[in-house]
Amino acid sequence: MAAPLYHLTRKGARFQWNEACQQAVEDLKQALVEVPVVPCTDPSIQYLLDTNASAESVGAVLSQVKDAQAQKHVVAYYSAKFNQPERNYCITRKDLLAVVKSLEHFHCCLYGAEINLGPITLHSAG
Repeated sequence: MAAPLYHLTRKGARFQWNEACQQAVEDLKQALVEVPVVPCTDPSIQYLLDTNASAESVGAVLSQVKDAQAQKHVVAYYSAKFNQPERNYCITRKDLLAVVKSLEHFHCCLYGAEINLGPITLHSAG
């Protein structure tokens, strides 16, 4: 979401405000206004970890199912940009790295807890 703004902060980058930068600011402002209510966690209930990787970043949602309707309740969000070497990874390695980075990020919540990983896309090599 904020990638166009990050590019402006790179060392030696020429500051050039464009439509993508303006849209990123608008999207960030909207996201700040619409922050969902995050419920308290229950360590006795299984955690669900859904991860995703793109060309430049990783994202994850940690949730729990607390009611009879099996509705997921979001506990926390995580996102991070890949560093330059990580951006060169194939998509399969990026997907695996998304799981690893997310588990590291949420380790304080997940240590010793039962975890269900969301579906991980398997990409064919050819």
